[in-house]
Amino acid sequence: MKLLTRIHRLIRHGGPVELIKGAFRFVYWQSGLRATQHALGYKFHGSPVTKTINNTTASFEVSTPAEYARANTLHNERSVIANVIQSLNSDNVFYDIGANVGTYACFVGQLLDDGNVITFEPHPANIKRLQENAALNNLQVEVRPVALSNEHGTSKLDVSGEDDQAGVGTHSLSTGDTGRTIQIGMIEGDRLIEAKEIPPPSVMKIDVEGAEQLVLEGLSSALESEQCHTIYCEVHPDRISDFGGSEQELRELLNINGYTIQIIKNRSPEYFLKAYQ
Repeated sequence: MKLLTRIHRLIRHGGPVELIKGAFRFVYWQSGLRATQHALGYKFHGSPVTKTINNTTASFEVSTPAEYARANTLHNERSVIANVIQSLNSDNVFYDIGANVGTYACFVGQLLDDGNVITFEPHPANIKRLQENAALNNLQVEVRPVALSNEHGTSKLDVSGEDDQAGVGTHSLSTGDTGRTIQIGMIEGDRLIEAKEIPPPSVMKIDVEGAEQLVLEGLSSALESEQCHTIYCEVHPDRISDFGGSEQELRELLNINGYTIQIIKNRSPEYFLKAYQ
């Protein structure tokens, strides 16, 4: 059933071309070729994994072949990271929302003034690895162990199907009573800014597995400011309605605040948009 659902989503959002690409990806993953490739890479190269994009170099601690694979492939987001790097000025403030193990933060931190990278990540294993990666790269990165949303309080993070390994990247705010969850704190970004706990953002990257509209709603005042000139957001069309949102509402929220929207990476059904002013 899950496979049929995935096929339907690929056709609906990407057409026959994305279906063919998806089929090749499926064969690559299910055949064991990917696992074998990265197991050998981990065995011979180990930790850390060092990557360079646009003359900017960052290194990442890994402790398993699966974590090696994620670091080595940069979660298949190299082109997005390159775009982010090109959008920055050294005095910008960067918010990494859904920071995971700090892939974006560690590249961006090489380019910004000390203390200008602020990360938001609620998953304990990811927080630990994020802090280790920041230290490995000699970066002063602020780590906020909360989820950004449109309200203040506590919530549950769905970690069903995961082990306790860092960097898995599929956890999300829980939308039901099933599955394995952990309790986390959540808060509006605007609340932190108004309390002067953090400076307002210049550039944001958002990857929160369907809750992206909630994040933007909680940063509505920041969006109205001309200081926030660029937003990178992974949109999950098949999940955003689980959190009471929609693609149309998300785009309208950006448009009414003067942002121009451009899709910069499509990996159906998810895609990365860049909103800039």
